[in-house]
Amino acid sequence: MRSSSVTIFDFAQRELDAFYTPDLGEFLAKGRVGPSIFASFLPAFSAAMMHSSGLILNDAAALFLAPDGGGKTTVVRHSTAGTTILCDDQNILKKGGDAVIVYSTPWGLYTNGPKQARLGGLFLLEQAEHFKLIPLKPVDALEYLWYEHQGRLFLPRSLRTRAFEILYDICYQAPVYRMRFPKDYVDWDVIDAAMAR
Repeated sequence: MRSSSVTIFDFAQRELDAFYTPDLGEFLAKGRVGPSIFASFLPAFSAAMMHSSGLILNDAAALFLAPDGGGKTTVVRHSTAGTTILCDDQNILKKGGDAVIVYSTPWGLYTNGPKQARLGGLFLLEQAEHFKLIPLKPVDALEYLWYEHQGRLFLPRSLRTRAFEILYDICYQAPVYRMRFPKDYVDWDVIDAAMAR
């Protein structure tokens, strides 16, 4: 329930019914259906939506994680020749064989989508005076992702468990770093080398 809508999720049938105010109806009619509705169904398909910016660098996806205002779009704006923007706000991850594949979405200011690439690394953003990558344990990324993303989803217990398993697989599939960076500089060579390990 929200002040402008009520949404009823039927996860068994993979359907939803939405009841909304006329103002919200006009907004939805313009094609601006939010990612949170879509994201709620992704665990049933072994996928998850991440509040992240993503870039393809040398055929691998670098995923940058931060809450709103944490620098996701800033990092994308610093991308250089040879990088392809997936999306600066929402990306979908799905396990495909031995790899996790990152898919772009249309929910952001910047995207070159539709695009996809193998996940090369997860970077938890922190604004700082100097650029630096600090290796983290996969559990650090898992904790961040679980608390950042699950508050936005209403899921029955079985799908919450499945969502956790998906996030777990994602975090243990690629290297994880804390990325400290100033607003005006990103060292793409260091990021590329970190994903190549």
